[in-house]
Amino acid sequence: IDESKWMHDNSPPENGEEQDYVGPGRGTSRVADGSLALTARRSADGAVISARLTTLWRFNFTYGIVEARMRAPLVAGLWPAFWMLGTDLLDPNTGWPACGEIDVMEIFGTRRGAASCSTVHNSRHSWGTLDPLEGGCFALEEPEPAWHVWRLLWTPRRIAFFIDDGRTPIYSYSPAQRTAANFPYTRPQYLIANLAVGGDGPSQPVDFSALDPPGTTLFLDYVRVYALPDGLDELADMSWPNDVERPTLSMPSQPLPSPLQPLLPPPPPPQPLSPPTTTTGLAVDPASRLALGAVGGAVAALGALGYFARCRRRMRGYARAVDSDAAHEAARVAEP
Repeated sequence: IDESKWMHDNSPPENGEEQDYVGPGRGTSRVADGSLALTARRSADGAVISARLTTLWRFNFTYGIVEARMRAPLVAGLWPAFWMLGTDLLDPNTGWPACGEIDVMEIFGTRRGAASCSTVHNSRHSWGTLDPLEGGCFALEEPEPAWHVWRLLWTPRRIAFFIDDGRTPIYSYSPAQRTAANFPYTRPQYLIANLAVGGDGPSQPVDFSALDPPGTTLFLDYVRVYALPDGLDELADMSWPNDVERPTLSMPSQPLPSPLQPLLPPPPPPQPLSPPTTTTGLAVDPASRLALGAVGGAVAALGALGYFARCRRRMRGYARAVDSDAAHEAARVAEP
């Protein structure tokens, strides 16, 4: 794993979940057949363990097109997710849901059938406000888990979710009157990938037999982030524009300190970088957050992850997956 972009988030379980997130040394995150594998399983001592990765501080961005090719399990009680949170989650004056949450892919066990669902959360609409948005779901009709490409279109005025080659979104969100409460999606967000066990999302008994060795796995082939092509935000409809060639989109609007490397295969051990001048809250400037290396990032992460975990334990929201390329063509995480 490229630790300059990703880190393991081993926060305690929340939302009624039953797993413990652990690091790669226990076999819950690994490279398998050229893809990143996040596995939920029983350990030798009987504990339920899994993995969650985050790009907190390592890569944040505002607006763009996100693509993730994944193969997600369909098992009763398991909760695979690829999602995003605003970086001001860590600001005590903001927190969740005011920071904004974008759920690109969630599978709620089998509670909604064989379906992948997408939605957003904010101060106006969330489980915390008791007025959540319904979102949209896409039927996964294959008898066994299959590879799909989930896409997010995020502009200054709308958020839309697509799957595979679909041109019509499975769900779109664009309030007529955008406010800080209903559209906090004007500030940087980061990505998360995880495989939870149990909890409020599935709200059903867990099929614990699926956790017997070797366990059940969420596979990620690649994650890509593109800048918005010129004029995309001016489109009158929410359909994916036919004239946009996604692999050759324009440069990111936000300057990046250096070209971002693929997640896989693992890079050489990074050189320690000097820690940022300030390591509390959001006082770390964006350039420093993006440049954090294995040493500086780990030091800065320790205090904030505690607050991060406390915020999420207080919410009843969904527990929900970066790679970005600063060149004209986004880097591929791994070949299948």
